[in-house]
Amino acid sequence: MKGPSTDAKDFFCLTSNLDLNPYAIRKMYRDKDCVEKLFSSMKSDIGIRPIRAWTDDGVYGVLLIGFLAQALIAMTRLLAKPADGKATKFISDAMQKLTLTVRRKGMEGTEFILSNFNSLNQAILRAFGVIPEVFRCENTRK
Repeated sequence: MKGPSTDAKDFFCLTSNLDLNPYAIRKMYRDKDCVEKLFSSMKSDIGIRPIRAWTDDGVYGVLLIGFLAQALIAMTRLLAKPADGKATKFISDAMQKLTLTVRRKGMEGTEFILSNFNSLNQAILRAFGVIPEVFRCENTRK
């Protein structure tokens, strides 16, 4: 006996009360999907939690922070080639593991020590000019 066909295609129907051509409706649907994925990334990857704000300004503030974080991630992908194509979660994790130690040397000044390098956060810091290209990171992890 033959089972269900695996060649079947799934279809769905978009309906609208707007008088638009099918291409415009499909574009609107795809744009909506893009926005939903952005909000999903803000909640899961960036860590924006449910908005507990009771004023419009509070809601706009939380959304602004989330969109600024997404913009920084997009700039990171553009400027740091190892970040190109990486998921937001991996970029965020790489930067969260980076550690800055500040050691005061009395009258001699202050020493800043970066540690917990991996190839991704090192490339990101170089792309943004935080560490120079010639700087060698002794504790780089693979």
